[in-house]
Amino acid sequence: MPADEVRDSMRGAKRLKIWQRADVEWLQRRFGAALRSVIMHTDEGFFHHHWIVAPDSLALTMDMHPGHVAKRLVRAAGGDTTKSNKAYCAAMRAWQDSYHDEVAGPFGFARVSSAPRKHLTTAAVRAAVAAGDWIPGVGPVRADTRLVNKHE
Repeated sequence: MPADEVRDSMRGAKRLKIWQRADVEWLQRRFGAALRSVIMHTDEGFFHHHWIVAPDSLALTMDMHPGHVAKRLVRAAGGDTTKSNKAYCAAMRAWQDSYHDEVAGPFGFARVSSAPRKHLTTAAVRAAVAAGDWIPGVGPVRADTRLVNKHE
């Protein structure tokens, strides 16, 4: 293997280990001792972790999910289903933003969504790709994220 390929693969392996550590540390900050398992999957187009959280008490289970906590608080305050669903979605967006800001963003990973989007013309998509605001095959990138690896 040429020296450049060896160096690039070593840099990739080191970066992967740093990301794994950052990912697990983020989970530990959120769940503490209730974080029971973190397993990396490499069987898809991108590496990712699956994790299991199990508190010592079943009564605490619903207190660990930020969306369910927000929804329950709105319902307890007299909010209807629409308001509690909006609170759930807002809490989950905030949770995902936290992960992106603290872990994924510093590694240059885009924060994208699979939510339905308004149809764009081919010309508009090409312009967005050229500007770095669109990943072909994935979709739009948040305005504060760019398609550059900040660590290389």
